[in-house]
Formats: sequence, C-alpha cells, structure tokens
Amino acid sequence: MELPRNPFLLPLCQCGGTTRLSHVEPHATDEGKSLRTYVCQTCGSLQTHVVVRSNVPTMPPLRAAL
Repeated sequence: MELPRNPFLLPLCQCGGTTRLSHVEPHATDEGKSLRTYVCQTCGSLQTHVVVRSNVPTMPPLRAAL
C-alpha cells in the first residue's frame, strides 16, 4: 500500500541517514507518474518512489523582439 507523502520532503534511509534526489525518470507504463530515485548520504543505498506527476501549466515560448 502506497502512503501519500509530501513531495517536498526527502525520505530518510533505513539506516537513519539523510537522502538526496539522484534522478527523476518517467514511469515505464503509466504516463501520469514518474520515478524519483534517492541516494543515502550515509550508506549509499538507493530508494525509488513512484509519484503522481502534477499538471503544471507551461508558459508559451517567448518571442524574440525584432
């Protein structure tokens, strides 16, 4: 069972160490989700979490002034 979590908080490692975001990649089968991988700063272990992508509105491209 996946528990909801605040996407702005970094997870703690099982060893108690702090983690940092290593990389983000698209989910293999679900376009509405992405995979975030965190690496522990103490023991070097990896954790991967599935997160729902937010629909952030994109800005239109800026036009160059002529």
